[in-house]
Amino acid sequence: MSNDALRATFFAECEELIESLTEGLDAIAQGDRDKETINAIFRAVHSIKGAAGAFGFNDLVAFAHRYETVLDLIRADKLDISAEILRLITRSSDALAELVELTRDTGSASLDPVQDLINDLESHAEAVKSEEPPEPDFVFAPLSLIQIDDPSPTPSGFVIRFQPKAAFYTNGHEPARYFAALAGLGTLSVACDITAIPPLTEFDIDESYLRWTLTLTGDTNPDAVKAVFAFAEGLCTLDVSPLADAQEPDTSIEPTEPPASLFGIPLDLPPLPQQNRQRSSSQACRLPSRTLPLPRRNPLQKSR
Repeated sequence: MSNDALRATFFAECEELIESLTEGLDAIAQGDRDKETINAIFRAVHSIKGAAGAFGFNDLVAFAHRYETVLDLIRADKLDISAEILRLITRSSDALAELVELTRDTGSASLDPVQDLINDLESHAEAVKSEEPPEPDFVFAPLSLIQIDDPSPTPSGFVIRFQPKAAFYTNGHEPARYFAALAGLGTLSVACDITAIPPLTEFDIDESYLRWTLTLTGDTNPDAVKAVFAFAEGLCTLDVSPLADAQEPDTSIEPTEPPASLFGIPLDLPPLPQQNRQRSSSQACRLPSRTLPLPRRNPLQKSR
């Protein structure tokens, strides 16, 4: 799938998310303060932010971040939904929809027209933080000196086990695009497991055989990681685990000896004699007298 097609899919998803956001805000305006409704509008904004980051729409990410910060305070019961706050988050929804539309049409969006709205979002978030009780002052108390081992620093990051299904590829997705988006969240290392690839005679081009173990280090969170795979939901098997909980090596794959053949072709063929290597291009090159057991193909079968 081309980058233009992926962008079109992103904006189509944004329309659905904004529609869900609008429905949730309408329910709140009618007096619904259900936790699931509040969580739903937060997830809609967060999903737009995460996917926009994968495409490099930085202005869209910046506004969505301010918006979701206020929504997060609401769902944490740190900010009440007063009439003023309801107007603020409703105006922010309209502004987010306009920014998405402008980004779709022109490739970018300026935050200048919504700067006053950003200031309102930031001021309400800061007001909540300033009202939180301060941490108690530290009072020094002398302690006896004891010998302790210096613990190793806890690694920060995630281990991501990713296995696409066949439908992942038939829908035009490419693993490399997802890996590039993950690399924008930190330092990424990639390991591919090819042990499930069958012999050529049993190979089915409509099946998926590869799986990846990706190690992402850096200051990020699981929601940001999962947002990268938002468009692959249902098309892959995905597991995201904290790096600190996945230090042991993966022993589910037992080491194997190098294969004696590849797709039925022996790998221990002797080299060509030196005299054959020096023949002129006008002479036929004679291979060693050894028949390679290549798979047969029905001449009547149509090629794919």
